[in-house]
Amino acid sequence: MKEEKLHYKVIAIAVTVILIVLGLYSVSGIVPLAPDTLNVGSSDTQNASGNPARNHTAYAGNLTGLEIWVQAQTKHWQGYYGNITGTIVLDDAADWTLYDWPSPEPKGEIYAVVNATTPSWATATCFNVTQNDPNQRYSGILGYWEQFYNMTWNNVDGINETFNSSTEHEAFDIGDVNTIGSGAENCPHTYMHMNDAYQEDKFLEVLLQDEDDRIIYVGIIENDDDANNTDIQGYTGYQFTPDFQMLVAEDGTSRSAGTINTDTTTYYFYLDIE
Repeated sequence: MKEEKLHYKVIAIAVTVILIVLGLYSVSGIVPLAPDTLNVGSSDTQNASGNPARNHTAYAGNLTGLEIWVQAQTKHWQGYYGNITGTIVLDDAADWTLYDWPSPEPKGEIYAVVNATTPSWATATCFNVTQNDPNQRYSGILGYWEQFYNMTWNNVDGINETFNSSTEHEAFDIGDVNTIGSGAENCPHTYMHMNDAYQEDKFLEVLLQDEDDRIIYVGIIENDDDANNTDIQGYTGYQFTPDFQMLVAEDGTSRSAGTINTDTTTYYFYLDIE
């Protein structure tokens, strides 16, 4: 429904927020749960004034070819990264703990949804980017959500252009109620950058939907070593080892000429750790 996905940092993380989640699991792990705490760190964006103006001296009668390259900040995506710690517990219905297993380097997934209502985890399946009628540029669930985020059908940083990796992503469980497989069940997915470069191995993000067609962003937690000695590098590289990096869609486009859209979108986070 749009052009090819960019594998460069032209459309990279739009606004980066440190998301640190503490004290995660409080019951048996049947479904992903909301975190006990969520501490938000600093936020920044591209420095648009960082490059000096480029120039060329014009001569009357000359024809001069120019090759120009620029990085334009996306208007459709918000980036999150951060570290996760938690505890696996054996609790009763009143949250009294019989026993617990602290996990400074948990594995699992972090989920982000735009709806305040908890998703139907048991019915979650791959997000459907199939477009049945090529003449209907806003058809199906893809069309609904791209209109929700004020994307146009040919945005190079649209939903299906972003989540279009051709690799086979890893399988993962949603608590004890669902399994998202790979292979034939391969869902729309993408990978965040490492060391300022595109790659297709770590920091996987998968796109799901539930039975009510609510979009679910799933970031896979990356912890290669329990002692945290070999954690992988994040998008900035050296000494930056977040547990997760992920994108969520956002409407940052102007609604009318000469205006800037200052509306925000609230996201709700859930975690499933092991």
